[in-house]
Amino acid sequence: MKKLIRKLIGGSNKQGISFLLCVLLAAFIWVINALNETHSSSVVIPIVYDKEISKNSTHPLPPSIQVEVKGRGFSLWGFNREARKYTIHTPYLTSRTKDTIISTKDAIFGLMHNYSKDISVVDIKPSQLIFSGVEFYSKKLAVKGAFELNFQTPYIQSGPSIYYPDSIWVYSNEKIPTEISDIIAETVIVKNVSHQVFKKVKLKKPFPNYRLLQNNAWLLVPVEEGTEISLEVPIQTQYGETFIPSSVTVTCLVPMSKYPLTHPKKFRVSHLKDVGDHEKAFVQVTHAPYWANRIMYTPQLVHKLTKSFE
Repeated sequence: MKKLIRKLIGGSNKQGISFLLCVLLAAFIWVINALNETHSSSVVIPIVYDKEISKNSTHPLPPSIQVEVKGRGFSLWGFNREARKYTIHTPYLTSRTKDTIISTKDAIFGLMHNYSKDISVVDIKPSQLIFSGVEFYSKKLAVKGAFELNFQTPYIQSGPSIYYPDSIWVYSNEKIPTEISDIIAETVIVKNVSHQVFKKVKLKKPFPNYRLLQNNAWLLVPVEEGTEISLEVPIQTQYGETFIPSSVTVTCLVPMSKYPLTHPKKFRVSHLKDVGDHEKAFVQVTHAPYWANRIMYTPQLVHKLTKSFE
């Protein structure tokens, strides 16, 4: 390669020099484009433990953590350079109680702080560091909660609510009962809602002595403009049954984005058994799409005819 370059530079071959410059320029442009694209990378960060933690911990202490991140090439370049020099130190934990649990993300906050807008963590192992002088019990509980939203007209909830994360690790010095499967978030009350609700909510401990890996979660409730729609939905019948009328008018509010998807087959209207008499039957909407709000229907009482096959 060196001989080729000397020959191209030292000779009078101007076309060869032009070709070499084009190759170098193309390589440079390729590198710049590659660094502008999104890539994934994995780094290993060592942990230096305080002697007191190493001596008292009954849990295996990992020598390092593995972090998988994603971001643009330029950002990953700088992040990997700093990550190679980064070490997690734990002496600050000696001032706490011996039973301590911290999120691994919190342990690398100093590294991620400058890259929080450009780099996202895809995976981190282990997800928590446990420094304990006693045995811990742990269980993953589903996050559940309630909310009360007062909507401005014509806005409505347009989809299922979501908690993030949807589950939380809980730790205790005592065995966690099998019947405890949920952790409850505080009730959210918002008035005059005209856009999606995205709120940080506190988590309530099942028992005061429980420890949570994190004390908060995020609640997302999608919201958009709604419109009223009326549909003729047939009453579900069994063999030999006839209802007059044979359908009911269902009126409800639906999000604008769901209007084309809302049709009678998405609803189910059934008669209530053991309610009414042999000539009349009460009916109700027993199934509707999740995006349907403020459902009303008429009539609620229909005539019932039963065919005889004797």
